[in-house]
Order: sequence, then structure tokens, then C-alpha cells
Amino acid sequence: MLHFLTWGIGLAAWAGITAWGVVHLARYSFAPAHSGEPVESWPADTNLGPLARDAFTLVMPLHPECPCSRATLQQVDQLLAVHPRDLRVQLVFMEEGTRIEDSDLWNYAGRISGVSRFHDSDGAETRRFGFQTSGEARLYAQDGKLRFSGGLTVARGHAGESPGSRAVRAVLEGSGALPVTAPVFGCSLFNEIEPETKP
Repeated sequence: MLHFLTWGIGLAAWAGITAWGVVHLARYSFAPAHSGEPVESWPADTNLGPLARDAFTLVMPLHPECPCSRATLQQVDQLLAVHPRDLRVQLVFMEEGTRIEDSDLWNYAGRISGVSRFHDSDGAETRRFGFQTSGEARLYAQDGKLRFSGGLTVARGHAGESPGSRAVRAVLEGSGALPVTAPVFGCSLFNEIEPETKP
């Protein structure tokens, strides 16, 4: 009898810990990171190169060690597959203790047509655009005006349809019905490389 009682208590404890873990993981996955203050017009002093005149330009910082950012790159890949003529993407890679060229994100980005990659070892470009989080996107029109700011994924590390990807598509297709902001899910760029959990 004592054996079964001990087994039952152990099973109940295991179930409770498992349930707590699942709830905690779900809350963590859907907790947005901090968004930076977006720059409303394309910065004249940026070193990223000229603004595209025949397409929208999407600028995004990526930390090579952020596990959330691969899903963001998958969203970028999908957007370019549907709108190859309407969108140019400039990815700004932060370098912090890891050689960018050795990272999976750098190599994946290099295989996407329509993407340009830039080193930002001192974080100057990242700060110039007001970014705070890896995967935080800014979409600029041909006149240099900001049309979208936010994330492209629905949660941390989850690719697929999201408010951000829908908003970018709406801008590219000439619709103003959707919001031009969306929550961003990723890792802080200027603290230790841990995904932000504060709302």
C-alpha cells in the first residue's frame, strides 16, 4: 500500500512539474521582446547603401546566435518568393564573439535571392535605425518613409503566417487596411544573448 502511495505522489509531482513547464514555455514563446524607437525616414548617414528606388526596402538586424531568427529568415524568404520585384532586403549582422561567416544564419541568408548582408561589428547601423531586437524589421518605401516596423513571426522561433508578415504583404500590395506595426519575437541585441521575456 505504501509503495502505491509513494508511486502516486511521485506521479502527481511529475505531472505538476510537467504542466508548469508547458505553461511557462508557452508564455515565454508568446512574450514579445522590446521594440526600439523606429526611424521614420531612411537615415541619410547610413552605410548600408542607397535606398531601392524601384522597390520597398526591408532592413533587419540579426544576431548570429539568436535561435529565434531562423524563423524570421524563413518569413523573409517567403515574402521574397511572392514579391521578388517589389522587395529588397538588407540584413545587418551583429558580431559578438562569433565570426559571422561561420553562423548558420549568415549562410542561410546568403542563399536567399534579393538579400544583401552587412557586417555591423560595432552596432552603429543597428543603433542608427533604432533596433533593439534580433529580427526587428523596418520597411521603407521608395521615398524613404517608414511603412512598417515590428516582427515577422507569430512567436519565438515559429515561422508561418503572422500579423507582421500580413502587414508587410499588405503594404507591398498597396493595401492600407492592416496595421503597420507588429510585436517582435527575438533576442536582445545589446544585452546578453537571451530572448527578452518582459512585455
